[in-house]
Amino acid sequence: MITTHTRWTEILVLAACLLACGAGEPSPTRPTPAQIADAAPVSAPVDAALAPTATLAVDELAWDAQPILAIPVDVAPAQAESELRAVYFRLIAASSRIGLELAGPPMAQILERGARIRLLAAVPVRGTLVPSRVPAGVSVLMLPSGPAVRTRHRGRHDQLPAVHQALRAWMQANQHTPRGEPWERYLTNPILEPDPAKQETEVVWPVEP
Repeated sequence: MITTHTRWTEILVLAACLLACGAGEPSPTRPTPAQIADAAPVSAPVDAALAPTATLAVDELAWDAQPILAIPVDVAPAQAESELRAVYFRLIAASSRIGLELAGPPMAQILERGARIRLLAAVPVRGTLVPSRVPAGVSVLMLPSGPAVRTRHRGRHDQLPAVHQALRAWMQANQHTPRGEPWERYLTNPILEPDPAKQETEVVWPVEP
């Protein structure tokens, strides 16, 4: 059984990185591991061993507008593994077909956890977009610029719900109003770092100006 957060977030990252690192069906235009793991280091202070009870290291930033390719996912937990693998294959293949470069690590906006898993799976891209070349079922969206708060978690994905709760509490204590749902950016390639305790996830939560 796939848990509502732990297993499927691992699948998100693993699926994208497996495809980039040479597993799965061969493709001459497959992105390189460096493209998948292209995550510029943040200048924010981070907690290198964040646990749910640890003090959260948070910074405030102006989030730049970012185009993404995205596919909504609504799936039962039992089908999450195969569904998400297919979704990330489609996104990576679509970016190559359209002629766009991957501009950062895989990311997801978590919309609902429970009997169903609802999320928006996405990859950030850069380049010149030709709308007629976008495959059916793939959306080209623009993440709007604006203020946001950010923290980085080093550790297992099953701690991320607690990180979300701690970040929400930090926003309340610091007079920030959340704007929509947070984004998780999966910074670690699990092929290169298989230890879940050492994998890093950045949580970015847009806030009202």
